[in-house]
Amino acid sequence: MFENLKELKEFYVICKQQIRKSFSAAMFSCFAGFVLFVFAVIIFLLGGNNSASLMAGLSGTIVEIVSGLYFWMYRETSKQLGKYHKRLEATEKYLIALQIIEMLPEGNRNEQYGKLIDYIFENVNKQ
Repeated sequence: MFENLKELKEFYVICKQQIRKSFSAAMFSCFAGFVLFVFAVIIFLLGGNNSASLMAGLSGTIVEIVSGLYFWMYRETSKQLGKYHKRLEATEKYLIALQIIEMLPEGNRNEQYGKLIDYIFENVNKQ
């Protein structure tokens, strides 16, 4: 159980790093797409090359689509982080319960271990 807790904590740290990177990439690409759109409008309003304006506008659209994918990835990573955080929390509660049971008089331990096991299996699908 302690090894499982260690792995969950490591995965949690990795997810937090990934979520930060996903958000930064999404914000950067969103800003880049907006800049391309503004560039396309400026070229069009100044009466410049229509094909250049069209290319900048299409580029901005593609970058905004990529930005949307980054935001989707950010959302999915956030969901995953939430799931693992709940699992980590539950595992820590079980470890605390085990430590408390170990401090009880020896006669009460078996009964409390049984109650803890029953509780874990009753609530396994609720987590």
